[in-house]
Amino acid sequence: MKTINCTAKLLPDGHLLLPTDVLKKIKKKKNAAHRIIILNTDARKKGLSRFCGRWKDDRDADEIVSEIFKDRIDNNRSDRINL
Repeated sequence: MKTINCTAKLLPDGHLLLPTDVLKKIKKKKNAAHRIIILNTDARKKGLSRFCGRWKDDRDADEIVSEIFKDRIDNNRSDRINL
């Protein structure tokens, strides 16, 4: 299956504004069925980060790291294992 990757704009009336080169490729096969997959991407983000959500923790890095270390110390499950 041949794929075409492009960025398109969704108009307020619900139509999808495709680039002209993509339209030319699609029109070559007028009666063929086309599968269109839409990924909502944030144009401000690049790479993998465009798929990630926002960080909702308002603590600073030192507080987060100290909590991680505290939780590791408090976790004594491995001490209770008798091998």
